Parts: sequence; C-alpha cells; structure tokens
Amino acid sequence: MQFSIVNGQRLRASPRLIGNCPACGAPTRSKCGSIIMWHWAHITTKHCDAWWENESEWHKEWKAQFQEDLQEVIHYDQSTGERHIADIKTNQGLVIELQHSAISMDELKSRESFYRNMIWIVDGRSFKDRFKTFPDKLPAPYTELHRDFRLNKDGTVFRLISTDWFGTGYTKKYEREKYEWHLNKSYKGHHFFEWTRPRNIWFSAKKPVFLDFGTESLYELQSYPDYYNYCVQIHSKLDFIQKHSA
Repeated sequence: MQFSIVNGQRLRASPRLIGNCPACGAPTRSKCGSIIMWHWAHITTKHCDAWWENESEWHKEWKAQFQEDLQEVIHYDQSTGERHIADIKTNQGLVIELQHSAISMDELKSRESFYRNMIWIVDGRSFKDRFKTFPDKLPAPYTELHRDFRLNKDGTVFRLISTDWFGTGYTKKYEREKYEWHLNKSYKGHHFFEWTRPRNIWFSAKKPVFLDFGTESLYELQSYPDYYNYCVQIHSKLDFIQKHSA
C-alpha cells in the first residue's frame, strides 16, 4: 500500500512510521529500504484484502498519473459489508484495476461483480514480443460499416456483403477504393492482432480490458459480434489518462 492513516491523516510511507490500514484499521508499518519501493505493510503477515497483489514499479507509475485522492480508494458494499481497495477510482466513479500478475477466473468475476463500473489495465510487457497487430485498418465493431464487409483474421477485407429486396444476403467482390474511402472517414484505431500463447482469461472479461506494453499506447480488446473475431482499438495513453483524471 502507498497510503496509511497516521494521526488521522492519509500519508505516504516514510521511515519509522506506524499507521493504520485505511480498509480494516489494523496496524501498519512503513517499509522504506534503500532498494525496495517505499510502501506500507500490515504488521501481521496477512493483507486484509484478498484481492491485493504485491505492488510493482508498474503499479506505482500508473497510480502516480492520478491525484492522490483517486488512488487506493476504499470501495464499500453497504448491503454485504464487503470492502476492497480499488487501485484507482475516478471522480466519475469508474474503478481502474491494475493487474500485473495472473488472476483466477473466480477472482476476475468477483471483482467485476463487486466494482461493476470498472475497467482493467493489464501489464503486457512480459508478452509484448508475442503480440503483434496487423497494419490494415478495420471498421469499428460498433459502426454499421463492419456489417458490409466480410473480415479475415489476417487483417484483410475481401468481400462486400449486399442484401437483395427479399432479404437474402449474397456476396460480390468488393471495391477496394470504396471501402478505403469509407474506412478512412470512420477509422478509430481498430486492427486485428496475433497473440501467441495468449492469456485467455482476458477474453472472458465482461469489463473493458486494456493491455499496456510499456509504450505510449494502450490496446483495448474488442470483438466483432457478427464474426466472433477479436480486434484491438489502439488508444493514446496520454489521452486515456487525461480523460479519466479530470
């Protein structure tokens, strides 16, 4: 944890301090070595939040993009008494969960059910070399344009879909120029991708998943409901932070 309660104040860790956990009230001790990242830890060995994972520098850098009162926010369910520490909770009530390590299906479903209004940011640096996007632009899944074109998984678009007066679908060879003209007007950063040895659990998430490869972009997993093909939408990381930190 980066924050603990000391004399009624929410403070970052500094040497030789004792505080209380904001979530459960148990005693905490500051850990401020010369090598490890400064943080707070429960004096007992067990963390009060079973969903908490050991913080990495990646977690710290992401949290630092948001003001302190949006970091490590206690999320409480009055009906059940359950409480957890959200990594980031924006002024709009959106929870941003930062996930570095592996996660079980049960925990993924539990977190999504508990937070409801949330998104995932997944540390993808460990599999960056196994993930590549195809260069061809794609229409967005939520637009009508994608319904007019049959899509290949290798990133190419090869047939225009038309409908006759009787509602019967038939195909014909597409006109490349027509497709590209429409696509360039509506392009929102969508591409097909290839993921070798994927972490399949993220395809089961019901909330938005953004992959962070340590670059200036985020890759949001999306799908085409008509074709069951996954794609990514590439976002500017800076734009994402500015949007959610307002």
